[in-house]
Amino acid sequence: MNNRLHTYFDRTRVGRRDYFRQLIFLTFAPISIILFCLHLFGSYGLTIKPALACSASYVLVSAVALIVYIVKGLKKLKYIMSAFILSLIIIQNVRLLVLASFGFHDPMLTTVNITACYIIVLIASISILPRISLVGTCINIISMFLCHYLTDN
Repeated sequence: MNNRLHTYFDRTRVGRRDYFRQLIFLTFAPISIILFCLHLFGSYGLTIKPALACSASYVLVSAVALIVYIVKGLKKLKYIMSAFILSLIIIQNVRLLVLASFGFHDPMLTTVNITACYIIVLIASISILPRISLVGTCINIISMFLCHYLTDN
């Protein structure tokens, strides 16, 4: 299995940046599908239908990005990954705003969602997508101000 992976990466990579993007994408997309599928069946989010819809759209976007990557290949990975990460940032921030507007002031839940927002920005930074990282950080900061405005906390 290890030889097959090395052969695949050697055959498909164009440069060092593409190699890192490919590794990050091929680990982050399946993990996000698995974790948010588990989140759909967990205790949080089941009582709030919009939060459940955000989790379902998170899984859908991850699956679509993975399928598009398989179909289009490495040549479009930078664009696929940019759209993928930007979509996930927006979905995660909408989820945070939904939780804030429905009155969920659980500090642990809020901290986990804020951490997820910044992990996605970190993935963009590691993937050497500086514009997406900047846009994601701006979206996160605006979302935090809106959450503060909605909850007064």
